[in-house]
Amino acid sequence: MTTSLSPDLVSLREKQQKVWSSGDYNRIAALTVPVNEATVVAASVIPGERVLDVATGTGHSALAAARQGGDVTAI
Repeated sequence: MTTSLSPDLVSLREKQQKVWSSGDYNRIAALTVPVNEATVVAASVIPGERVLDVATGTGHSALAAARQGGDVTAI
């Protein structure tokens, strides 16, 4: 399947590939914290709500959801 990406997305993808291939995973993980926090806020996670984080990676989304009171399962 071929997907046509806008120039902005192509640029973003190229930057992501460069950073990930640098091997500086702590730096990369730190960059994702604000995105994960914003995602949990946008999802309106409320205390006691069940949250499933699939392909957890750094765990930042799961941790953000737990801080909001979510009942989190992360795999």
